[in-house]
Amino acid sequence: MDAELSLSIMLSVLLFVNGVLYRVYLQSYINPVTIVSFFWFFFLSFPVIVYPGGYVSASAVFFIVSVIIVFSIPFYFISGKKPNIIDVFSSKFILRLYFILFFLFILSVFCFFIHLSNNGYTLFSWIRDPLSVTGGLVSAKYKGEIAYSLFSRLSVILMYPVGFFSGIVSPNLNRGKWRVLVFCFTTPLLYFLIFGDKGALLLVAFLFYSGWLISKSAFGNRTLLDRKNFLAILFLAVALFILLILAFRSRASGLSFDEFLSFFHRNMISYSSGHLFAFSSWYDSYFWQEPTGPFDNRSLPFGYYTFAAVYDLFGWDRLFPHGGVYDDFYSDGFFKTNIYTVFRGFLLDFGIFATYVFSLCAGFVSALLFRVVRYNGKFFVFGLMGWYSLFVFLYSSYIISSFIWLSTSFSIILVGFLYLLGRLRFNK
Repeated sequence: MDAELSLSIMLSVLLFVNGVLYRVYLQSYINPVTIVSFFWFFFLSFPVIVYPGGYVSASAVFFIVSVIIVFSIPFYFISGKKPNIIDVFSSKFILRLYFILFFLFILSVFCFFIHLSNNGYTLFSWIRDPLSVTGGLVSAKYKGEIAYSLFSRLSVILMYPVGFFSGIVSPNLNRGKWRVLVFCFTTPLLYFLIFGDKGALLLVAFLFYSGWLISKSAFGNRTLLDRKNFLAILFLAVALFILLILAFRSRASGLSFDEFLSFFHRNMISYSSGHLFAFSSWYDSYFWQEPTGPFDNRSLPFGYYTFAAVYDLFGWDRLFPHGGVYDDFYSDGFFKTNIYTVFRGFLLDFGIFATYVFSLCAGFVSALLFRVVRYNGKFFVFGLMGWYSLFVFLYSSYIISSFIWLSTSFSIILVGFLYLLGRLRFNK
């Protein structure tokens, strides 16, 4: 193992230590610092385990680790006392939210099928020939030929808050938990199976977990996982892995078994680990060397790569290709990826010094919202929206900023509205 790789591993371990220290100080694993630190500890260490031959820059890893540690600083000034147990998820609220989720589930599925019809297919045509239909839609997606409409946007905007609130409702029900899982996962599963959209399914699962965490936290639970839910997550992980194999098979239906295994291996490395190697290469070329690849480092409006949705809202022409990532690809001869993490966008948007300032400000806002979640039931809706935003942003941070999509901003507003609707008093 070379010195660069060893130093990178030690730096990533600092994030794990950072998460544990804040777990002790805040007396709970359920806090933004611990969750962000553990998340990025995994996404910095997992790639070097599964693909040890990849290019890793210790300087790039140091930058990621240091930005997260700066984000953590404001949380030190939050009292470490135990959080209050706030009655924000009463039985009446849970029951009302259950019926709201049912309505939104029906509406989201309805919008999905209209979106499918607008692209020339129906559910029955997919059932008759799933590989052909999914392969055609995936090909159209990468060519930018998918027809989008109000219905496609609405189905996406709805399914994320439904996933989040399903995680809140599920542990508070004595019966019918399986119905909540149907509400939560039907639309993203349809997108996954028919459109080949893996990200939507994984994000909804992540948001379901975030809702489960905040629901448990409100009743005094301070762990990230218990034995019962570990087994449930393990089962879901195996199921998702099988679905991933099927999805990749639909994209490579003409390959032999050995060719497909090689294709699947390359793609799994690309999706799960390519971000670290690509960002390392880009970071070193950006700061220390002449560019070694076709990296796009054009000067754009301030904050564009992080908050492109704001520019879209006011009519600025989108400069990203499909999916919101970059035109330039990194390849080491075995795999190819255009995933460079949110940190590339930070540097292009703000520069290295302002990135630390931005991280400190983001940590300050997160700390205030976290304090609201822990101690203040009166303004809990703002803490809830902040918690949801944290998980949406965190999930996509190994790819790019989630705030480049308008659907993210609208879904945050919808989370606040649905919570207030569930708490609304119709009579005194």
